[in-house]
Amino acid sequence: MTGANSGLGLATARALARHGAHVILAARTTERCAVAADQVRSSDPNAALTTVAGDLASLAGVRALATAIRSLDARLDILVNNAGVVRAHRHETIDGLEWTFAVNHLAPFLLTRLLLPALAPSARVVVVTSDAHRDVSLDLDNLQLTTGYDPLLAYRRSKLANILFAGTLARRAAELSVVAVAPGIVATGIVREAPGPLQAAWAALGRSASDAARTIVDAAVDPAWIGTTMRYCSEGRERPPSTEAIDEALGDRLWDVSAALTRTPAWPVALRE
Repeated sequence: MTGANSGLGLATARALARHGAHVILAARTTERCAVAADQVRSSDPNAALTTVAGDLASLAGVRALATAIRSLDARLDILVNNAGVVRAHRHETIDGLEWTFAVNHLAPFLLTRLLLPALAPSARVVVVTSDAHRDVSLDLDNLQLTTGYDPLLAYRRSKLANILFAGTLARRAAELSVVAVAPGIVATGIVREAPGPLQAAWAALGRSASDAARTIVDAAVDPAWIGTTMRYCSEGRERPPSTEAIDEALGDRLWDVSAALTRTPAWPVALRE
């Protein structure tokens, strides 16, 4: 799972390990991976863990992460795309991509496609998103927010893109179970660059990471979430996402644009690089 070194990702890794899963912890650097592994083992010395490093803000980093995971020659039963960011100001990655969109959407889009050949039959893909996707529209002509950048808008659009990706993946790889999970507001450091009032509100309203992680773990392991179409879970219960989030034509267009931005072919779904 990605973003496993802190906050919601670390809490989810701990919970999955307690369920008896062999958890592959992915974080930006080997040092962060080591710290995450130590923290999981501090509460569960017998946890089965493997660590892999890769910077999701770089297309090369995503590819390196996928290569490292595939080199483990392990069958992947569950893939949890959890890593996410909020940037107070517009930044571009080394690839010239707007940072929030690159990390929150393009990274899981590319990583998932690269790892599909390693997934077990009937594997489950969990995409961590947010109810913040509601009441916002995706502008395919301004995905990079080169004009009108706003940190909350960038985040909300990336979360809408997550659900569109999950739905398109479920349609194109019908052997998978795909669940988009909105764990609710979680008291983590994801908004550390946001304006002070938003940080204060987030801290006051947020659930604990360990509490919110239960939603992700249920989506990852509960047999009730098996399905051939994308399912959306918000704070522990299934409910419909926004109308735009399940627009199949928009999902197809976003897929094609995302493929171009990640310098990959739109077809086939699974990439063998």
